[in-house]
Amino acid sequence: EAVIRRRVAGLTGGHARARVAVVVQPLAAGSTCFEVRTGLNASHCEVSFGPGFGGWSRDARAGEPWVVRVDTRDGDATTTSFASLDAKRRVEGNVVENAPAAYAREALSDVGPEARERRESLARRLAAVGAVLEAEFGTPQLVEGCLVDDEVFVTRTRPRQP
Repeated sequence: EAVIRRRVAGLTGGHARARVAVVVQPLAAGSTCFEVRTGLNASHCEVSFGPGFGGWSRDARAGEPWVVRVDTRDGDATTTSFASLDAKRRVEGNVVENAPAAYAREALSDVGPEARERRESLARRLAAVGAVLEAEFGTPQLVEGCLVDDEVFVTRTRPRQP
């Protein structure tokens, strides 16, 4: 995929010097998956998350994740989109299964003030992880991962494309 994207972008040469690292790890049985997009502008990042394990951007699940915009200057967080994914992935042993999304049982789904604070607190926490990775790598990042219980697992970070 990386080589194809480089060719589409018109980047030629240098392929002989390009390196890819592959890490094999056990599946993290995440209850919530997330993406953090840092560097949207000088003061904001965007945090998206959905129920279950695994992302939503390039798979067959229909719908959208929750989206929270976080002001990196003061931590102000605003929910801009509610999740509507039709399914969530869960890990059973070494197998990833699809199950219907049951938003009535998702703590982040409610429209009340407690659920809003849970969503926005989680977004602030994940935005802080994104800020650390952006500072470490020196460029805006697209960070992906999941929560297992309350522990954050970053499964991938890469430079964010404009």
